[in-house]
Amino acid sequence: MEQRPKAYVFDIFGTVVNWRYSLAKGLEASAQKIIDESAFSDVDEAVLARARDMTFSDWEWFAFQWYKRYINSGARPKDGQESGKAAGSDRGVQARWTLGGDAEKEQLVHLWHELDAWPDSAAAVTRFAKLGPTAMLSDGSVALLKSLDARNGLRFDQVWGSDTWMAYKPDPAVYLGAAEKLGLRPDEVALVATHLGDLRAAKKCGLKALYVERPFEERYTEAEIDEARRAGWVDMWVPYGPGGLLGIVERLEAMG
Repeated sequence: MEQRPKAYVFDIFGTVVNWRYSLAKGLEASAQKIIDESAFSDVDEAVLARARDMTFSDWEWFAFQWYKRYINSGARPKDGQESGKAAGSDRGVQARWTLGGDAEKEQLVHLWHELDAWPDSAAAVTRFAKLGPTAMLSDGSVALLKSLDARNGLRFDQVWGSDTWMAYKPDPAVYLGAAEKLGLRPDEVALVATHLGDLRAAKKCGLKALYVERPFEERYTEAEIDEARRAGWVDMWVPYGPGGLLGIVERLEAMG
């Protein structure tokens, strides 16, 4: 990449916010609250037993199933909503979804609005903003994304979600629409993301592709990742460790 991009659009789930840990933490805490109050309720003992046996790793697995259904659904729910029963139908972990009543389930849906950013995200976005406009570019709804922006003090210049485009990544309308809204050519805009498939689709539309590795986020196999590296799917590749979003912005700042 010879020239620094003029604007930066960001994938959010996994790239900017640590959805896996955040959801698992919230699910575990809400389950424990109901377990603690079970003496005063009529919750089925078998359900309680399954919930008591779940480790934090189990909750992370549960969170992944929930997230997978969210991002793979053809009719994606707005504001991060998802069917609890559908999310927990595997391996019997629907235990949590049968704990409590409708009010508790509604609280779980709100966990999507309480996702925590990766520790480097807010500082990195501030530095990106000195290089050009910044925007959220996610398949989440605008309302959900605004909640995450405010909660984590991210201060993106623009917030664009699935209801902005009535389309989902990797539809070219999303990437090209972002460039159009910014008033720039696609090659003047960079997508920052932790998913190679997202970046490859953006690059096919002419955008620059900046890849940041995050723990457990990449869905490709090791062989596919190696092929992506050799084939030049991305313009910048920042590995695990001390890199993160700050690693990308530091390289960009060094370009002058």
